[in-house]
Amino acid sequence: MNDNRNSKLPVLPCAEIKALYKQVIQLGGGEGEMSLNRFAFTLLITPYLASNITFGSYENFQTTLIMSTFAVGSFFLLAHLLYSQTVNSLRRVFAIFLDVGSVSAGMYVGGEYLSILFPIYLWVIFGNGFRFGLDYLALTTIASVSGFAVVLTTPYWQVEFILGLGLLGCLVVVPLYASKLIRSMTAAQQAAETANRAKTQFLTAVSHELRTPLNAINGMGELLQGTKLDCEQREMAKTIQYSGNSLLSMINGILDFSQIESGRMIVNQTTFDINFILKEVAQIVQGQAHGQSLTISRFVDSELPPLLVGDARHIREVLLNIAGNAVKFTEQGSVAIRALCKGVAGGEVRLILEVEDTGIGIPEDAQSRIFERFTQADESIVDRFGGTGLGLSIAQEVVRAMGGEVSVRSKPGKGSTFFIELSVGRAVSDETTQLEVVGGAVAVVSKRKDLLEGCVASLKACGIEAECFETVGRAFSALRQQTSGDDGKVVLFVGDDVLATASDSLYYALKSAGQHHNVDLVSVSGAVDESASTGVTQPNLVSSIKVPGSTQSVAWALRAAGAENAHCGMEIKEELQAYFSRYIGLNILVAEDNKSNQRVIEKILQKGGHTCTLVGNGELALDELEVNSYDLAIMDINMPVLNGIETIKLRRITELGQDRLPIIALTADASRSSASKSQEAGADACATKPIEPQRLLTLIDDVITECGVYENITRKQIANSQITSIAEHPCFTSEVSSGIDYASLSQLRSLGGLEFVINVVEDYLKEVSQLQHDLKAAVEARDCEKVRASAHALRSASVNLGATDIVHLSGQMENMPSHQIQFLGEDMLRKLAGKLKRDHKNLRGYLQELKQERSNPVSRLSTLDRF
Repeated sequence: MNDNRNSKLPVLPCAEIKALYKQVIQLGGGEGEMSLNRFAFTLLITPYLASNITFGSYENFQTTLIMSTFAVGSFFLLAHLLYSQTVNSLRRVFAIFLDVGSVSAGMYVGGEYLSILFPIYLWVIFGNGFRFGLDYLALTTIASVSGFAVVLTTPYWQVEFILGLGLLGCLVVVPLYASKLIRSMTAAQQAAETANRAKTQFLTAVSHELRTPLNAINGMGELLQGTKLDCEQREMAKTIQYSGNSLLSMINGILDFSQIESGRMIVNQTTFDINFILKEVAQIVQGQAHGQSLTISRFVDSELPPLLVGDARHIREVLLNIAGNAVKFTEQGSVAIRALCKGVAGGEVRLILEVEDTGIGIPEDAQSRIFERFTQADESIVDRFGGTGLGLSIAQEVVRAMGGEVSVRSKPGKGSTFFIELSVGRAVSDETTQLEVVGGAVAVVSKRKDLLEGCVASLKACGIEAECFETVGRAFSALRQQTSGDDGKVVLFVGDDVLATASDSLYYALKSAGQHHNVDLVSVSGAVDESASTGVTQPNLVSSIKVPGSTQSVAWALRAAGAENAHCGMEIKEELQAYFSRYIGLNILVAEDNKSNQRVIEKILQKGGHTCTLVGNGELALDELEVNSYDLAIMDINMPVLNGIETIKLRRITELGQDRLPIIALTADASRSSASKSQEAGADACATKPIEPQRLLTLIDDVITECGVYENITRKQIANSQITSIAEHPCFTSEVSSGIDYASLSQLRSLGGLEFVINVVEDYLKEVSQLQHDLKAAVEARDCEKVRASAHALRSASVNLGATDIVHLSGQMENMPSHQIQFLGEDMLRKLAGKLKRDHKNLRGYLQELKQERSNPVSRLSTLDRF
């Protein structure tokens, strides 16, 4: 193997020279290629001249002088081109006179011997005309006719004068005909460019129209996952989200198609989790295969690092395209999606993605044609399955743009396997192997003692305690009580002895257990064994390991099965807690004409802890900004009455000399030109529909930080905390500002009398203490359902007493999604405790006044003064 690699090393310099040649010939709009042609001509003509050298003759001296001048001039042109690397009209004119002058001078002094240079006139004329246009064609023709007319005055051409006149006419007639061809080519090129611009505008318009409804689907789908759902509903919501993202990728692919055609596809390098991509693709095609007798499986090599660096979006799109085709052309059997590691060298990973199916297969003679545009392996496929024949063509071009290659191996009637091979980076990440399977259990199943002991030891090194069983059935029976809920996670490390000898019983055990568990299998083989799982299409088999082996491989296999870092929850908590504590409470103006988009944005901002005001066009937005103060504005670009671009421009004019309002432009046009127009108008950032909640909230963070608004808000908050409002002074405190709406208590008194109010307040004070205790216990236990129930009970008890702050805070906790309860519950609990302590004190004082009034009716007047 090493010898083969070393034998290929000398090829690299040739590849570099070829790449350099391609760069040079494109300089100056074709001038680079003509410069290299001059050097090639010099090398070719020199041996011919040397064959007729007469040393010491005057003619030889003249010929040598002409060639030397031509070589020096050619070198000067190339050097100037490499230096400037731009189009230069004077350089082109100089090159024309150098070429024509050298040919004319050579024919003038060389007579019959150098008459072979005549075709060079036409070569120079056509070269300049087809590359640079009709003006340069005319100039080169005039120069060539003039130069050859001088050549005709020499003795040789006086003898051949009739032939010379014919050639002179050729220098006039042929370029005239060529000019007609150039005009036709120019017209055709302009028509093609016009059509291409129209196509781009059409694609942009289609993209915009599709993105608008997709914004509501994706936005609401993501927000839906943060609400109270059962397991089945959550899976449905995830599928909606995955499918919406898939549709978004396809819409982006519409724009990619035009970029691919022009060779300007943009490759974005981001960090991604290969396990998540395979799981997402498998889940989407599983929905596509609904109703078919198909098994969808995914497999990730345990030697493949889970976190990689590459163009995640395009990798996902290509894999989804090929996997979707596999499902479409496979009526029964299986479709397997695999990610394998061909090798790791430093920070680079050679990734191989495979999609194998048991479908109709592809004939050998058609395998080379399926990557051509608008081509199917069989013309009847269009009638049977539909499709345009563009998918694989675009997939191959996208992979090639990423530096990879797509290939296929297939047998008709047996199925096909598509291979995607490309280089990706290895992400720099925490290499901790301390993992956990949240809400689930891990077990090892094998009858071989060496596999059991080796696997248990490897899992223990990863922080996983696993039980051992001889059969899968016994494992499920024992683990049923250890998993949480109907979707309890079970990861089985199954020995190859079980996979090889008990495949049928394993299948039925998994089918039975699948009704109660989410099961993933990892095959286990000895270090010197040949894995029995090789080539096995088992729907639950997600990875394989060898024991004894590296702890890292076992950890990566666990990640493929859904394990997480043991401290992942704590890290996320700290990150999100910092996020919400820094930027919660921004006052945001949203200008958006689409009602569904308004609801989505409003929900996202509410989830982020912000308040917002909604308006339907730019004119209303400007009116609102004149009346009220906002921390940030979000403006849709396409609005009636006054669009977002004009609104932003007018706002920037009117705020001269005032604080600059941060503005985020919102558009469904994903092109770079749209973002550029927004920023040129004065927007601080541009967001693309459909709106992803986390991305929008993060963008708000970035804009607030970059514009310095956060520092201003912080300073205002500090200043406000240091200044005591007159309304907050003990002498002037309003009763509502104390957290208790005494008007509500007055209504209760009117309803039931003095004794009734006393009893209600006393009951509330007793009840609220118990409710506070229950809420605290629920938060500490991270029991989101109990938190919501306790918060609801506290809110219900407080609303009739007019405890406005308690009602507000408990209502927030009741409506919080689970992840926010996990991360912000303790903070909210502390705020609530402070408000309850204050309200408890105020209500005790109020209760004391009521009791005094009951014992002394005269004091009733002082109590009534409160109302």
